[in-house]
Amino acid sequence: MEGLGKQLCHVGDTCIQQSPVMVPESLSFLDTATMPMILTVVGTALFAKLLMMYDDSHSQEMIERKIKNAPVGQGTVRMLTREEWEEFREVRPRTPFESKLARPNARIRTE
Repeated sequence: MEGLGKQLCHVGDTCIQQSPVMVPESLSFLDTATMPMILTVVGTALFAKLLMMYDDSHSQEMIERKIKNAPVGQGTVRMLTREEWEEFREVRPRTPFESKLARPNARIRTE
């Protein structure tokens, strides 16, 4: 190969120095799962499972603590009286077009 390069160099007027070309390393080693890769995946999965178990054990305690510290009457459900129900029925729902907060000059177009 070197002889051919010298021959071409002598044939032309000027000889160009060739710089070494960096060839990227093949990524084919990523195609095969190695033991460190497998152990990393298993370790990550176990760590995530432990975190989920820890969160599940504390979530029930947090709910009970919130219920215990809640103000009296909060979270209780009662039936509405007939008067309260009628009062709600009298107030009709407002559309975004009628909302005075969103758009004070808005009107529904009926053309």
